[in-house]
Amino acid sequence: MLISNKIDSTAYLCRIRREKIMSGIDTKHLDKFLEKLSDIATSEIKTDALTLGLYATDASLYQVAPLAIGIPGCLQDLLKMVNLANEYNIPILPRGSATSLAGQTVNHAFVIDFTKYFDNIIEINAAESYAIVQPGVVRDTFNREAQKYGLHYAPDPATSSRATIGGMITNNSSGTKSIKYGMSIDHVLGLRVLLTDGTILDTETLTPEQWHHKCLINDREGQIYRDFRKVIYDHASAIEAAFPKVKRRVQGYALDQYIHSDRWNLGKIFSGSEGTLGIILEAKINLEPISKYKASFTVHYADRMDAIREVNQMIPFEPAAVEMLDFNVFEQSKKNHSLAPIHAQLIVGDPQATLSVEFFCLSQDELDKKTTEFSQWLKTNSKAYAYPLLLTPTELDAMWSLRKNGLGLLMGDPAGRKPLPFIEDMAIPLEHLAEYIQAVLDICSSRGVETILYAHASVGVLHVRPAWMSQSSMISTS
Repeated sequence: MLISNKIDSTAYLCRIRREKIMSGIDTKHLDKFLEKLSDIATSEIKTDALTLGLYATDASLYQVAPLAIGIPGCLQDLLKMVNLANEYNIPILPRGSATSLAGQTVNHAFVIDFTKYFDNIIEINAAESYAIVQPGVVRDTFNREAQKYGLHYAPDPATSSRATIGGMITNNSSGTKSIKYGMSIDHVLGLRVLLTDGTILDTETLTPEQWHHKCLINDREGQIYRDFRKVIYDHASAIEAAFPKVKRRVQGYALDQYIHSDRWNLGKIFSGSEGTLGIILEAKINLEPISKYKASFTVHYADRMDAIREVNQMIPFEPAAVEMLDFNVFEQSKKNHSLAPIHAQLIVGDPQATLSVEFFCLSQDELDKKTTEFSQWLKTNSKAYAYPLLLTPTELDAMWSLRKNGLGLLMGDPAGRKPLPFIEDMAIPLEHLAEYIQAVLDICSSRGVETILYAHASVGVLHVRPAWMSQSSMISTS
């Protein structure tokens, strides 16, 4: 039986009290907070069991019941929600499309959903290659507008048809072409951010003199600029020593962005913060020109470790992407009604793995040169047994369709296997990638666990998903 959508639902409050006592939230404050939320009449406040259940999950393994759901219809309502949460010491969790794989959008918190109303494209400035958007704008939706100007927002996670730009910034998303375009943080030009005390910050790249001027302001903003500068100045050596030197590092506070430049943008510290520092109201993002000259090799291997070992040798050819799929995806794509024709078109034989190596160029001559050089390397140095070259838009779209549907194919395996996303997204230096993957595979194999490998080989980020454990192994290890 579903609980009706009322703040004073007895059954709901009893369950919330029980859970929040465990999590340390003052239940009296929570009761008052929920009661006052109902006064924000022009927005949507959800506390029914069905909605809470839906928002208790994202694309990760986790399930954590929220306190309530707020869907603000305007900035004024959002300010009211945040002020109430601040008054009653209630944690806030901003949420986009919940495509996160590590539980970033679930918690015992007041969840604020920005996908319904905060989804406007405010400006696209083609002349200066930037746009200003609200956080709930979906990446692919935005790019359909930007492509009219020959531009695009370059970070492209596999979930780009759902992922919001606000969520991509706070998770510092990147995607298949991060070796060329970097991460979301590299495209943040400025943010308008709401803090929990109601302060609104407008950030942009500042010279040292401009930053110092901010520090002289006698308010909350000035205090933040003073304190942040002190953190960087006092701990620059420790930051330099401690932060990993890898091509993809998406989690945590990117303090290392501020130690090799004297032009600072406070907005970049929010990228990767996973909503813990503030709420993005607007984002000014960099746009890249759409490459007109593209080609991709689908490099086939009889041994997936051979594929991983050769990635580092491909990088000097300056590909825009090197993406890996293994035989687990191909087993499913052959059975899938929509993808079987694509499989037949792209896949030669029965590879253990493929690497999709894509090139973006500014001219046809440049593309011809790169593809010729890479093809020659494959013929003389690679252990690949086939490497068809894809040139037409139809072929390239088919290749990326197979890649982007890979996770869905794996999760929809009719045999019932569910690959578990709890050790993926490790960023490994390419020179150590094969050694690391082999060690993980050996551990899993010794326990009778099959593994699935796919994703961003170019930057040392392979998703390693254990798929199942044999009955005999479960008995022997229990």
